[in-house]
Amino acid sequence: MFYLFHGSESYLSLKSAKELLEKLCDEQGAELMTIDAEESNSERIINAFSSNGMFSTSQIVFIKRLYRNKQKEGIFEYLFVNTPLESTHYVFWEDQKINKNTKYFKFFKDQITLIDAGNKVSVYNWLKGYLNNKGIESDTDTVKLLAGRNNYTTERIAHEVDKMELAGITKITQEIVMSQVSDTLEVFGWDLTDAINKKDKTNALIILESLVRQQIDPNIIMAILTSNLKQLTQVHLLQKTGAPSNEMAKALGIHPFVISKLQYSAKNISWTEIKAWFKKLTSLDLASKQGNIDPILGLTLLISRIN
Repeated sequence: MFYLFHGSESYLSLKSAKELLEKLCDEQGAELMTIDAEESNSERIINAFSSNGMFSTSQIVFIKRLYRNKQKEGIFEYLFVNTPLESTHYVFWEDQKINKNTKYFKFFKDQITLIDAGNKVSVYNWLKGYLNNKGIESDTDTVKLLAGRNNYTTERIAHEVDKMELAGITKITQEIVMSQVSDTLEVFGWDLTDAINKKDKTNALIILESLVRQQIDPNIIMAILTSNLKQLTQVHLLQKTGAPSNEMAKALGIHPFVISKLQYSAKNISWTEIKAWFKKLTSLDLASKQGNIDPILGLTLLISRIN
């Protein structure tokens, strides 16, 4: 039997594949063989199949990322011709969505599980189910806050919930989320601001690329940078008065984590540089809204010209 798990929501598709593997292993008492097919050459993969008696004994085989293998066509042909016994199970997992018109997709017939990244509502519903399965109580507003703080990324959300479960938390409140879960987008925003402040073009471009891959609106990225610069300006001025960290945090209404980052950055940036960046971001914001430049390209150019 062949099974395919695929889709843009790779964390949940992998989780579903592993749940099936666990079920099959329990039912058949068979050993599991895992093959990371992305980097292996076709001969090695096919030899692994035949040397382990895959077509003569009951086995459960987990094959990861075969579609990314440059020699996949030859491997496909081998599998299509050498159909295993019914007691042999292949579970294929791809960390991408496979085109339904490909021969590879059609081979699996009705044993296909597609899990694509959903919208915010689908993430909320998934999180409610995840919490319910763990016996953890929460409410709708807290679910939305927890999902938002993790940029609606299921893997990050699950990691935070698992940490709370290990800590013995049986009811998650907004207060717990606010105190224990850092806002992922906020953290990325400050990392980008710090890299720009340090004139670290390479790291700044890597962070920008990461934000773009997460489909963060470039206008939001610009807004975050502008907001960070405003807070940096405020701390820059308060430092001159000798105000301690706790007073800064209270006066500005900023989390102590952010204040610590701001103090370091504020010491290493001049008033001239702050004004220059405000001017650049304002000009880019106007140009992008007028349709004169793509905002992602504009941000990339701004960072590339750091000196």
